[in-house]
Amino acid sequence: DDGRTQAEALDGLGRALTSMQRTGEARFRFQEALALARQVGDRRTEARILLDLGAIDADERRAEGMYAQARAIARDIGDRSGEAFALRSLGMVAMLQRHYDEAVPLLQECIPLFDQHGSTQLGRAHAWRGIALAGVGADHQAREAVRAAQALSRTASNPHDALIADLADATVALHEARASHALHHAVARARSVLARCATGGPPTPEFPEGTPA
Repeated sequence: DDGRTQAEALDGLGRALTSMQRTGEARFRFQEALALARQVGDRRTEARILLDLGAIDADERRAEGMYAQARAIARDIGDRSGEAFALRSLGMVAMLQRHYDEAVPLLQECIPLFDQHGSTQLGRAHAWRGIALAGVGADHQAREAVRAAQALSRTASNPHDALIADLADATVALHEARASHALHHAVARARSVLARCATGGPPTPEFPEGTPA
């Protein structure tokens, strides 16, 4: 019990140091906490510390490995809330690497787990999923995810929830605008080709000169 309590205290200190942007000191405390948690067999705390360590690691691959370990532990011990955080973290790493096709199912999987526990992270998970869906061109589903995030952000106590929902909204809107431009451009080219077929002459430009094909 003493070892478990000490591990939790060191983890809390690491989080406090992280909030003060003292990353090096935070990493040292997290590593101390991790060693203690493993020594006493506290797997729940071990998984949480792995998530904390991954969050401050600039190496995305190394962070991904820590998140994967945390997910495996959480799943093994039936910690559904911890599994939700690990899935979301894995999804966000995938987005940072622009692997949106990998991020979507990870973020989708964490949503019902957050919902099951009434987590305040549910709205953020919807927002990040919206951004990932926009990344794979699923704009309609992305817009639905953003609406869910915005609805939850209205009742959230943390103003960051609204900021993340707004970020997702802006990102999806940008993808929608690009898709709309691409569609307009495709229609214009089709009309030009049809005009050429009808007259036997060169296509008639129906989009601004310099617009990329």
